[in-house]
Amino acid sequence: KSGLSFDKAKDYDSLCDLIFTATNRTIGVNTIKRLMGYIIDDRKTNEYTLNTIANYLSFKSWEELCGSIRNYVCGRFASR
Repeated sequence: KSGLSFDKAKDYDSLCDLIFTATNRTIGVNTIKRLMGYIIDDRKTNEYTLNTIANYLSFKSWEELCGSIRNYVCGRFASR
């Protein structure tokens, strides 16, 4: 959705700004880097962050996003 390539450190800052503009919710740049694999860390992502990402992607919640993905994947394989 962002159109960013994440080949520059500034892209992670830009994504944080885009998320805030779209959702009025903040996610820290280090959290984004961790989620994208740029920073290695074993911490679990909290519900606020997951729901914020889902909101940015036009879903009401992380649960709704996951359900949509499951339906898409299951639907694709069921039609074969």
